[in-house]
Amino acid sequence: GGGGADVLEGGAGADLLNGGAGADLYRFTANGTGNGVDTIMAEGFTPGAGGDVLDFKTNATSFAGTTTQTLIANATIGGLADAVANNGVLVLTADAVGGAATVKTLLDGQTAFDQTNIGNRVLIWEINATSVGVAIVANTDATDTDNVTVTQVAAFTGFADQNAVNAFTGSLTAANFLLL
Repeated sequence: GGGGADVLEGGAGADLLNGGAGADLYRFTANGTGNGVDTIMAEGFTPGAGGDVLDFKTNATSFAGTTTQTLIANATIGGLADAVANNGVLVLTADAVGGAATVKTLLDGQTAFDQTNIGNRVLIWEINATSVGVAIVANTDATDTDNVTVTQVAAFTGFADQNAVNAFTGSLTAANFLLL
């Protein structure tokens, strides 16, 4: 990206995306399995109102929620039950959760993730002290909570430390996501 408002679309490969200055749009047009895992440079993404946007609106996935709902909720792994019901974006606030496979294992044990509650969500979580994951999370089994899928589509990298990661995830708002 350059100094203005850019549209960045990684596509099927594992791409490096850096929007630079300006309110940029990072577009994910395929469902999670068609994207690859893109790397988004933290210094090129501005969280909060008027900042950059992760666009899942043209994605082949139907996300839970409505246009009038608040689409973001911060929660710990153990506190997801309250957050799941009305939010299309979940931000896990635990430090250094690990990769997508670890997130899947943690979510499989949560009764909040049955089909009637989870649907499809965008999940943001801290991979480690210098990177943040972005995934599409779903559950296709309404009776067994051990069927959660976590399809990682991107990772924010380049944070200086744990404090920078926490500041970033804490600054994300519904304005940073297009889902519906």
